[in-house]
Amino acid sequence: MPDPRALVSTKPLNRLTLAFENREPLPLEKVSAILSAISKDYHQYYHRDLFVEDIRSGSIFVDLADFASKANDLIDFAIHVGELAGAAAAGYLVLRRSRRRGAKTVLALAELAARTGTETRIFSEGADGETLFVHMTPTMAHSIEEHAAAEEERRPIALPDAHPRDSLLEDFAKSAVVKRLEVHQAGNPLDEGTDGLFEIIRTLVKALRETPDGRVRLNGIVSRLRNEGHEEAARLLAE
Repeated sequence: MPDPRALVSTKPLNRLTLAFENREPLPLEKVSAILSAISKDYHQYYHRDLFVEDIRSGSIFVDLADFASKANDLIDFAIHVGELAGAAAAGYLVLRRSRRRGAKTVLALAELAARTGTETRIFSEGADGETLFVHMTPTMAHSIEEHAAAEEERRPIALPDAHPRDSLLEDFAKSAVVKRLEVHQAGNPLDEGTDGLFEIIRTLVKALRETPDGRVRLNGIVSRLRNEGHEEAARLLAE
């Protein structure tokens, strides 16, 4: 296997540092869960692997790098995770059931902070010093969990896990919204009553509603779309 460093140009590398500020020894399982979550979320975004470049003591410092990227993708990813964490702590969105990119990382950081009291910082270091993107504290972690628990209490029924065919309907709904926008931007009319994609969606929704648990599953699809920020696609299926 070639050395990943051989893939790097002369431009500065994409690097991030995780600092675990722990007061007691950390469970290896929870630290591994955070690194695994970051790896999965990043791969979902950019379809590339991350590498642990260095592990240092003090507290625990883990340096991560994307050796295949010339852009600041890793920095953009960290900014997104920080925004998700802040929104979840403020109660603007609930990540427990969300498939948003970055949700695994935020939940793993919150789990460590809530259970062990460990604060975790994700930052980059440059010529101008340290740039902080995420600072997960126990207070923030408990807030994320409290908002998630309150949302669970408000749910009248437990939504089922996504059926394999449900994801197809979700994808069709998202594609239909994109098609609406593209046709509108081109200044062309779109007859949704006869358009093939919209006809497929109506057929699938009708067939789903006629199954024994269809209405519950359809509610689950609509909720998942809303959790991911696809409000227009959710409205299309709820009509």
